[in-house]
Amino acid sequence: METTYTQFRENILMALYEEERLEGQGDVILFRKLVDEYELEARPGWLLEAQKDLLADGLITGPSNARNDDMAIGKLSGRGLRHIEAEYGAIGGVPTLLAKPDHDDLIIPVKAAPPTEVAYPTVSSVDWTGIEARLATSPVIVEKISVKISEIDELIEATGLTNFERQKAKAITSALRSLVASPEPEWKAIVQLLNSPNLTAVLNVATIVQLTLALIFGS
Repeated sequence: METTYTQFRENILMALYEEERLEGQGDVILFRKLVDEYELEARPGWLLEAQKDLLADGLITGPSNARNDDMAIGKLSGRGLRHIEAEYGAIGGVPTLLAKPDHDDLIIPVKAAPPTEVAYPTVSSVDWTGIEARLATSPVIVEKISVKISEIDELIEATGLTNFERQKAKAITSALRSLVASPEPEWKAIVQLLNSPNLTAVLNVATIVQLTLALIFGS
């Protein structure tokens, strides 16, 4: 049965809940990342529309300057948490609402390296403010970051991935390009995407990701 927009909007809320409760994710999350990792069915325009609706209803918090699906972003608010608990809670608590599909059987070792979690430093809100201020006044560094993202995209094209693997990786690079090119880039979300196993599993990409993170953190 085809997913309706209303169902998709609710799926985004459930995915945000799972990320916060089970994954320990406390920062804003790109909706594109949720769609990819939970394999949510979505039509063009739905991600941006869902962000606007959920912000207006107070169910999520986050920036409101998104201009397209790739920039849609948010975090479950207290009201959103209460909504999930009221709709799906039981005596034993809220059960698992969504699960990330396991596609380990689709990974071909010759074509892709094992997923590598690229470590990046724990950053306080004060430190993030400093990082954002530095990058806001350093267009040369931001341009270098954009170049690195293009290099990642080229590697994805050149590596013998399956269509499924390539689609997921290129969705991330597309979101990265949109975010970096935005007037006020969400650097937390950019770092989060760069650290995605869907990128770092691709042969040789982890090295470029590390160089890109070094540009962001000034190390």
